[in-house]
Amino acid sequence: MRRDVLLRKLRENGILVFRTADIARMTGQGTFSVNVLLHRLQRDGWVWRVSKGIYSITRDPYVVGTSVAHPSYVSFASAYHLHGVITQMPMTLTVATSRPRKAMDTEVGRIAFVQVRPSLVFGFKRERRGDGEARIADLEKATLDSLYLPRHAAFSDTIEALRQCDASILESYAERSGVEALRRRVGYLLQRLRGGTSIQPMGATVHVLNPDRKVKGHFETAWRLYVNEAVGA
Repeated sequence: MRRDVLLRKLRENGILVFRTADIARMTGQGTFSVNVLLHRLQRDGWVWRVSKGIYSITRDPYVVGTSVAHPSYVSFASAYHLHGVITQMPMTLTVATSRPRKAMDTEVGRIAFVQVRPSLVFGFKRERRGDGEARIADLEKATLDSLYLPRHAAFSDTIEALRQCDASILESYAERSGVEALRRRVGYLLQRLRGGTSIQPMGATVHVLNPDRKVKGHFETAWRLYVNEAVGA
């Protein structure tokens, strides 16, 4: 298959990030011939190598990041940037996925994959980016994820995101998560910062607002929650 035909076929099918096996199926060629073809395409600047066996014809990091892991979506601080909560683009693109995957250092920057439980893979939309498509968490889901795994976004940014997001959607996401610690964090913060919440704490287990911090902070009896972050009012 000629180079121009292959590249056009990839774009027409929305395949901007692909594996060696994908090209083998499309061309009917063996692995050796495909590797030679991809080497030449890379040498001539038509494709670039993302990692071993993975190539791309787009340099959009969001498209690349959500194409190499399935299911996955951009979240945490990276989503905050896309939603305008923070102005500076994080140095690392953070992608949530239900499967373990090592971070990648690519030509378009570092891409880190954060494993979340499969039941938390929701709350994202497909967004057109050039010829490609990326999956981006909505603001409420990025906020929920950042309260679930606080190390992947500055807590002060998560507080700002919570002030901006739709409280009813965030509440529904917290309930859907089925994670009591997450329900408590969302409920407490909405009550403190947004004036109320429909979430009611369940169970006697004590939880922590930010489990990544060693300090316990003060204890909120009603929520059975140690508040170990500056929250404001």
